[in-house]
Amino acid sequence: VLVSRARIDNRDELQTEFAIPGNEMATTPDSFFILAAFKKWGRDCVHHLLGDWAFAIWDKMKQELFIARDHHGNTGLFYFRSPDVFVFGSSIKSLLANGNVSKEINELYITKILVSWPPLGHETAYSQIFRLPPAHFLLISKESFEVKRYWYLENTPELHLSAPSDYYEKFLEVFTDAVKVRLRSYKPVASTLSGGLDSGSVSALAASELKKQNQRLQCYCAVPLYDISQLDLGRNRFGDEGFLAEETARFSGNIDLEKVTSADISIPDSIRLQLAIHMEPAHAAGNYHWIASILKQARASGYGTLLTGQGGNATISYTGVPSPPTLPAIIERLFKNEISSASALRHIIKALLPEPLVEQYRHFKAENNPWEKYSAINPGYAKKINLNSLMKQEGHNPHFRQPLDAKAARLAILKPGKSLVGSFWQNSGAEYGIEVRDPSFDKKLMEFCFAVPNRIYKDEKGDRLLIRNAMASFMPDNVILNKKRGRQASDLVFRVRENADELNSVISGFNNNEQICSCLNLSKMLNVVLQTQNEAEKNNLYEVDSILTRGTGVGLFINELSSLMNNHKD
Repeated sequence: VLVSRARIDNRDELQTEFAIPGNEMATTPDSFFILAAFKKWGRDCVHHLLGDWAFAIWDKMKQELFIARDHHGNTGLFYFRSPDVFVFGSSIKSLLANGNVSKEINELYITKILVSWPPLGHETAYSQIFRLPPAHFLLISKESFEVKRYWYLENTPELHLSAPSDYYEKFLEVFTDAVKVRLRSYKPVASTLSGGLDSGSVSALAASELKKQNQRLQCYCAVPLYDISQLDLGRNRFGDEGFLAEETARFSGNIDLEKVTSADISIPDSIRLQLAIHMEPAHAAGNYHWIASILKQARASGYGTLLTGQGGNATISYTGVPSPPTLPAIIERLFKNEISSASALRHIIKALLPEPLVEQYRHFKAENNPWEKYSAINPGYAKKINLNSLMKQEGHNPHFRQPLDAKAARLAILKPGKSLVGSFWQNSGAEYGIEVRDPSFDKKLMEFCFAVPNRIYKDEKGDRLLIRNAMASFMPDNVILNKKRGRQASDLVFRVRENADELNSVISGFNNNEQICSCLNLSKMLNVVLQTQNEAEKNNLYEVDSILTRGTGVGLFINELSSLMNNHKD
């Protein structure tokens, strides 16, 4: 017996393997390939299936349940296990519909959301509900319960080609294939389109493929509802991505662009919506208004598939790790007054010391409790649970320093279980009847990008060189050469200002819940709301995003779950 939520991308390859006549391919469902692969290869079938898939197979003869999740696609699989019952599904919401499933809160997970500490791949906001990470399978029999990882991206050998142009050419070939296979859809395909390189390159390639079929590509770009022209977003940031998205659309020639302001949903309501869909608080709670608005608009316009480029930072648009400056170069920059003496000293120490000693130096110079600056966590609660010690045990760096090793830096994002983005987008899209697909998380593309040497991504002239060179004929120069990065939800301060009274009421109401008061610094959250009312302090976007919206999401989650559990007891 098979149940699945799947899109198999290597159907042509499997057609040959299973000798399916060409005239039957159009009516052969993707689930057929999964079952046929399992019958042929058993649990090793996971190595022969490409795409976004999660499935469970009950083998009656062996009395085994085999559950697997794809390498890194937009899928989700959650499970609950007790001595009497095993429950699994593609969302937490589906599990909680079963009365046997415990709703006990995982307090460490909640803490991690508050302090921007990425949870472990199997963790959820519930202590007894677990997430099956990408590239893992689960095997249950009467004798055993086994969760095992089956794919290791870090074992990909480095790729050696003759010239940089060879890397660009091969990358474009693999990237184009990743986009092309995701255009197979029984409903029309749309795409997100920002002002950057990730969704921009996905949309450009998708539009190029659709042009061959005389079709146009509908794209959606989230833009500010309010005037942000006077906001200081940082030297290398820009807030309104609409202008550069227009440039990409115009250059492509067959993209229809719709700018989405999310005027129809408030910040408090977007956080409530996110909780209602995912049943757990989110790291990027301040972004959900534009995500929901784009999905809602795509559904209203009849689209069934939405392309994104969320995995691009570690794959297609990876920046590369800069080479450490040499001692002569540091001294030269110091004498040219390009860096201060303090900065020169830091660079000299890094240049002279081996990496382990550099890390010790970093630790020595680091301030204590850095999470206090960017979190709504109650300091008393952090001390009570010994937060710093817990972070150290799990290897989390609250200063968010990038690893010095190039491949370690990428595995911090790409290693299965490091990112929850796949299940997040699956469940967000499913709420609106939309399948969200991300070519930048394609298995073959990830392996290729990981195999490319660091020098192909970055040199003394710039970074993100692989995608800039490969996409030069598909995107305009002012997008390809742009060094700034877009700031999502750049008008968040103004949106909070508009809903200040409601947010103040919500946060003040948290005082009635002892558990919320224990873990959240409510006065700090109220002060962030107050700052948004002050014209002189309207640049507190960082605090609004990291302290207010995450804290509000955690508070609403605990409050709602407390009510559910109390009602259950009654």
